[in-house]
Amino acid sequence: MVIRKGTSVRGRVDAGYMRKRGTKSSKTSMKVMKSDEMTRDFEEKIIDWCTFYRRNIHRFIEHYFGIDLHLYQKIMIYLMNLCPVVVLICSRAVSK
Repeated sequence: MVIRKGTSVRGRVDAGYMRKRGTKSSKTSMKVMKSDEMTRDFEEKIIDWCTFYRRNIHRFIEHYFGIDLHLYQKIMIYLMNLCPVVVLICSRAVSK
């Protein structure tokens, strides 16, 4: 979204959306950015989030799918992401 001088901000920015995303900006404190600056900033944020979720795959599963994982499940998923070969020996209690 590019905001040019003389245009109204009302209706273009949803404050609830900005709060959900974790940004601390409000409608009054928005900066006017050029499209190149915004594109670069957006790409940098996407790269940061991709790197974070690739390194913490268990957090991606919790956030994206909304599944609450147990500690041993987090450890297993994390180690599965690190090692190409994984052998899990589970008892009946783990499978339920």
